[in-house]
Amino acid sequence: IAALYVKHEEIAKAADYFAKAVAADPQRRDLTRRIADCWSELYQWDKAAATLEAYLQNRDLGPADAEALFELGEVYAQAGKPTLAAERKKRAFDLLARAVGKAGSKGAEVQLQLTLAQLCSAEEQHEKALGYVVVAQQLDPDDNRKLLLLAAAYKRVQNWAEAAATLLKYAEKAPSPLAAAGLAIEVAACQEAAGQADAAAATREKAKALLLKIADSAQNDSAKAAIHIELGEMALARNQPKAAIELFLEALRLDPKQALAHLHLGQC
Repeated sequence: IAALYVKHEEIAKAADYFAKAVAADPQRRDLTRRIADCWSELYQWDKAAATLEAYLQNRDLGPADAEALFELGEVYAQAGKPTLAAERKKRAFDLLARAVGKAGSKGAEVQLQLTLAQLCSAEEQHEKALGYVVVAQQLDPDDNRKLLLLAAAYKRVQNWAEAAATLLKYAEKAPSPLAAAGLAIEVAACQEAAGQADAAAATREKAKALLLKIADSAQNDSAKAAIHIELGEMALARNQPKAAIELFLEALRLDPKQALAHLHLGQC
């Protein structure tokens, strides 16, 4: 019932039913955090803080509680209580820092490093966050998805060359041609930001070739039209309106109901 009220944006009623669920099963501590989320969504910061404090009290806190503590710090910051906010956030970082190297398994250690990176990013400490993501990727080099997290961390510190190189490494195992094309577009943007104009142009041409190949093999006209719109948007972003017009017109020929193509034609 609470989930349905959340879905229909009746948040106060959702909080009430989450509370009833906790009363029915006190072991479901996770539901207490859902109550706090409800109060935060309603900007009832004091109620959200009190709920999280109740969630954390009478426990021997460990690294698994760090995210809830950090969330409590964020709530106190919204409530205009910076001292309490700083105390709770510091405690969250301390819990995680003390656990580094003692997690007991590679998977747990990786998650610990990623949680530290997440909290550092939330505090806009992007250099520190990058360091934790680097360690996580080194601990689990076989998980290709870690490369995406690493590329995002490089972007946040505006190290565009490393971001491009990391995305290229990830692209070696891209799951599909469409994913490879999307990655190529992203790599080109990073290369351009890094001042690698020639490399960016070459990568962008590779992306176009991949998309055109996908369009040729697409089973229906709507899919082909969507790809031509993507190509048109790329041309428009490069300030090439004449090339973009041809692509948007082809998209409309394939699928006349593509309203987005009309909008872009107006821009061109």
